[in-house]
Amino acid sequence: MVGITVGMLVSVAAVGTLVYNRVSSTMVADTVALQQDAATVMRMIGRQLKQTGAVPVVNDPLAPLKFGYQDTYLGLPQGTPTPAPVSVDGTNVASGDTLRVSYTYNPNQAATVGDCMGESPDPTIPAERDIINTFSRGVDGQFLCQGTNQPNAQPVVNNVEELQFWYAVRDPATNQLRYFEAGGFADWTTVEAVQVCIRLAGTSGNNPTVGVASTGCTGQAVADDGRIRRVFRQVFTLRNLQSQG
Repeated sequence: MVGITVGMLVSVAAVGTLVYNRVSSTMVADTVALQQDAATVMRMIGRQLKQTGAVPVVNDPLAPLKFGYQDTYLGLPQGTPTPAPVSVDGTNVASGDTLRVSYTYNPNQAATVGDCMGESPDPTIPAERDIINTFSRGVDGQFLCQGTNQPNAQPVVNNVEELQFWYAVRDPATNQLRYFEAGGFADWTTVEAVQVCIRLAGTSGNNPTVGVASTGCTGQAVADDGRIRRVFRQVFTLRNLQSQG
């Protein structure tokens, strides 16, 4: 009887340890997957934002220094009566914000550049003379990328619960940057940086902290349904402000 009792206690302890290890390994796997997905999103958006507004240098025999900037950049025309070649804009919607970025390229080097999906533009097609990328969240929770002149956005990452963008505009009174949602300021050419926030959810429902609320991109409470959630933020400075307008 003593042997049976001891054996049962050892078995119960072993099963408990096995369950705990299984839950822990699932949590670790989900956490690593969320970090990898977030890195993919930030790398894709950041690569395009760092080039936003870029205009290549071209030979210009008439210029004093024999070179100049390509003057065919159209960007994202906005404003009246004379549209300015805005390099970044977006929308603010409840289901997930949309961000558009644009820049141009040397037609002779079109094969060396690519949009967010890696597609090289065709400089002979007017609609592809600028690189334009659109980032958004699909209704089914996918992070979407739509490249230059592509008819449909392509899914990149799943389980995206929230995608938000804020735009940094310098306050002329204090000379400090302030962040606004799309629609919170009048002139897109004044944007100096973009803050990206994404909330991702894991696939496993074995999170042991069921019932504990987490927070989203705006600090709102998000009820826990057993899945791990993580919020990731990053700020990207626009490097090519001199080419706007």
